[in-house]
Amino acid sequence: MKSEAAREEALSIADEAQVEQLDSDVEDQIAKLRESLAESGLTFHLTGFPQVEQTLIDKATAKRFKAKPATETEEAVPGGNSHPDYPMALSDAYLARSIEKVVAPNGAELTKKWTPDEVHELRDLPGQEFTRLEQAAISVVYMQYDVDQLVDQDFS
Repeated sequence: MKSEAAREEALSIADEAQVEQLDSDVEDQIAKLRESLAESGLTFHLTGFPQVEQTLIDKATAKRFKAKPATETEEAVPGGNSHPDYPMALSDAYLARSIEKVVAPNGAELTKKWTPDEVHELRDLPGQEFTRLEQAAISVVYMQYDVDQLVDQDFS
């Protein structure tokens, strides 16, 4: 049987100084990546909007999709809010209406009216960033609806 010291030496893949240096190098790389990430981030400021606008956006979005009858090679495609692309287009339209401004890490602000097509291009953001933005917008839109309902109840 090996002694305890021999066993520890056999299990070690690097000596203590090397391990500490590797840890230090990895921590430095992580810090640099975090700085780089923070410098490239954008902050979106969102706002809710009333139910009347939601209804108008729903109708305008549905109107964009025309039904297509079946052909010999293709199936029929329903129009309006039954069209397969309607949910994504509605999400883009809601988000476009919700964005008040975008702030860059250097403090520069972009305040403009966004279009659904511009928002659709944001779907190419890395990772789950667009999903996070979309969920925040939906949350704000429906929170506005809940607030409106509570205010209406108070006056009835």
